[in-house]
This record gives sequence, C-alpha cells and structure tokens, in this order.
Amino acid sequence: MSRFKLLFAFAFLLSTFAAAAQPCLAQNRAVFVSQTVPATLSPGAPQPVSITMKNSGATTWNRAAGFKLGTHNPQDNTLWTGGTRIQLPVEAQVRPGQTWTFNFNIKAPNTPGAYNFRWRMVRELVEWFGELTPNVVIQVGGSATLCPGVPIPAAGTDAGPALQQCINNTLSGGTLAIHPVSTRS
Repeated sequence: MSRFKLLFAFAFLLSTFAAAAQPCLAQNRAVFVSQTVPATLSPGAPQPVSITMKNSGATTWNRAAGFKLGTHNPQDNTLWTGGTRIQLPVEAQVRPGQTWTFNFNIKAPNTPGAYNFRWRMVRELVEWFGELTPNVVIQVGGSATLCPGVPIPAAGTDAGPALQQCINNTLSGGTLAIHPVSTRS
C-alpha cells in the first residue's frame, strides 16, 4: 500500500510540474515594435531612449510577475544603465495584444569606441522570450583627433605611432597642435 501511495505521489508531482512548465513557456511572447536610440554619443553623455514591445502572448505583463526588459549583446551587461533590467511601473498591466514603451536613460561609456545596444523581454527567474530588438552599434566619441588629421588611438592600443605622426606633421611644416578631447555633446 505505501509503495502505491509513493508511486502515485511521484506521478502526480511529475505531471503537475510538467503541466505547469509547458503553458508558461508557450504563453510568454513579445514582438519588437520600435526603438529610438542614438547612433553616436559623446563619452559619458546621458541620453533618453525608448523601446516599444508588443505582448503577443497569452499572459499579462506586470512588475509583480517579474516581466522586464533585459540587456543583450552580451546578455546581462550593465554597460548602458548600470543595471541589467528595466522594470515596468508598479501600476502597469500590459495585456495580450497591447504595446508598452520602455522609456529610460542611458549613459555612454567613458572610453571611445563602438558599443552594442540590444534588449529582450524577460520574465525574471523563468525565461527570456520574444524577439530581440535590432542591434544598434553606438559610436562613442569616434570623431576626436589627437592632432590635425590623426585620430585618437583606440583604448588599449599603442599611441606611439599616432604621436609620431603628429611630430612628423610638425617637422614637414605643419603645426603641432594637440587637441584636448571634449566630452560635450
């Protein structure tokens, strides 16, 4: 008798967990609608952005259930906001078929370069789901020069050749004018 009860309890738990897991994965869906993201930023510059997603699934998105917008490329990076998620407001209820625009501020990295900006919906501790936003490569501080005609070398590279070019320009009749890098927009 106790074997039968144990077998029945195991079968019941197994079927309960299997049934609970399947609908969750099938019900959470999202479609990318639009985004407003800059192509260029000055190092350290703040910028408001927006991403609009459509709930194409069968569940209502809200903060209490753990629905958020999460960073990608790479996943869970803290590059733009200092965190990895953008939460819905407490009062938000995004029903199936509705869209939601996430409005938030980003801050450009302090080091010039090209940086990826990509996001996806996530139900925290459950799953990532839906379409990814299109990847935007944001150029941070790419137009600054060390001296006339010589771009600032990428971070982590040898600046010697660029400095030599500035000196060579001076020796051939040019003026050595090393420009300070501005962080203003």
